[in-house]
Amino acid sequence: MARLSPQVLVQLARRTVEQEFKWKHTAEHAPPIPDGAEADDPTAALAPLDVRLLQQLGFRASYDELAQTSAWPLPLGMSPHELALFGADCGMLSERPESGDIFLQRSFRGKDYIHAGLVMTVNGYGCLDEHTVYDETAT
Repeated sequence: MARLSPQVLVQLARRTVEQEFKWKHTAEHAPPIPDGAEADDPTAALAPLDVRLLQQLGFRASYDELAQTSAWPLPLGMSPHELALFGADCGMLSERPESGDIFLQRSFRGKDYIHAGLVMTVNGYGCLDEHTVYDETAT
């Protein structure tokens, strides 16, 4: 299986947002399940909008027309927190973002992840203090 280039995902995200989602309500930004995908989980269509958009983009970016299937590895229907658990189980979580990565945002009050998105570019990093480093990204 060929590895998906992060730039393919980033370029598809830019093109999709510009051509299909510009000026639409947020609720219209992601279909319940990507076109052509099948889900065993009947609640997959209830995944949060941010994860559904990532699923749609990833599924489309890694779709093979000849095989009529996608190599996108993420199961459908996850919440951002379930996505974090899946990434941890697969050894895919990292502290430093790269273009094309999925980012996960934690809740201020709890330890659950509450939002997911796509890192478009990494523009640099900085230090708030001797213990806190941040990355400046466009998402």
